[in-house]
Amino acid sequence: MPGNHFPAICRIVVLLTCASSSFINFEPGFEYQYKYDSNANVKNIGDFQVLAKVGYINVGDSGDGQEVYVKVYALALKTKHTEDTIGHRLDFSKWFSFVITPHGEILHVYHPPDDDDEAVAMKKGAAAMFASRLHQATEGHVHATDDGWGYHVRETGSEGPHNATYTVRPTLTGHVFTKTRHPGHHPVKHATSDYTKTLYYDSALGTMHTIQVEEKLQVMHKTAEGYNPYENSRPVKAVNNFTEIKYPEMSAQGTGKLVFLSRHKAVSIPSRPKTDITRATIHIKEVKRKKPAIDVKEHLQYVKGNLTCMRNEPEKGTVTFIYV
Repeated sequence: MPGNHFPAICRIVVLLTCASSSFINFEPGFEYQYKYDSNANVKNIGDFQVLAKVGYINVGDSGDGQEVYVKVYALALKTKHTEDTIGHRLDFSKWFSFVITPHGEILHVYHPPDDDDEAVAMKKGAAAMFASRLHQATEGHVHATDDGWGYHVRETGSEGPHNATYTVRPTLTGHVFTKTRHPGHHPVKHATSDYTKTLYYDSALGTMHTIQVEEKLQVMHKTAEGYNPYENSRPVKAVNNFTEIKYPEMSAQGTGKLVFLSRHKAVSIPSRPKTDITRATIHIKEVKRKKPAIDVKEHLQYVKGNLTCMRNEPEKGTVTFIYV
């Protein structure tokens, strides 16, 4: 080929392909199954691992995007000393779906108003792995980089509204989107974090093949800006300088990975119930843990037995002889 035009031609092909594609596209009539694996270390507490298998089914297309049903097959929590299959005590069978645009914005979710908060939060987490703002190289606010393009956006995920920066690079199988959440945009008050989400778009699959999240979190590791230790107190000089007080470190770090397993024809397409359904945001707010069911009679019998032992206990210093 005369001259070195090949790189330019490749770039044009990439731009045309990207401009005509959507990055989140679950084909109707099929179920996409993924495995989820996350590991977290909380300082001075321990290590935690969550394992899950989740299915995603497109149950309806509209002008806003696709409504995707979430089906949790199994979910287990492991620690160093215990292993708890959460699915045994939580009901994941109730309806949960989310509406997502071709560029990854989750507009809202649907679930029954009486569903367990923990179950809803976990399903929101499974949906929020896809939450993003995936922009094409030809859009106006996008700037070119050495190996692709980048942009700044404000978006909403399970942690709520926040600002983020994306960098994108083409690959042989699609595109890699790397999102960095701006520091300080963490839902925990006075917390800072380093958060990165990497989304691997597969053009043959039509959606994300792998999504990986990495985060380091610190809470209350320094005095909040504008804090006045003498506010509402007598103007007496303290024995210790407040500015020299050291806070105990409260920190955590973790990773999460969602990996595509298979795509197969769905046996049936579920339908969202017409009544008793709440429309909500993807934002996970307050989660009220459901109190476990307690067998009152069994516990009362246990208490009664202990009280009987206490009543029949011999006085201190009494010698009891046992004859055989």
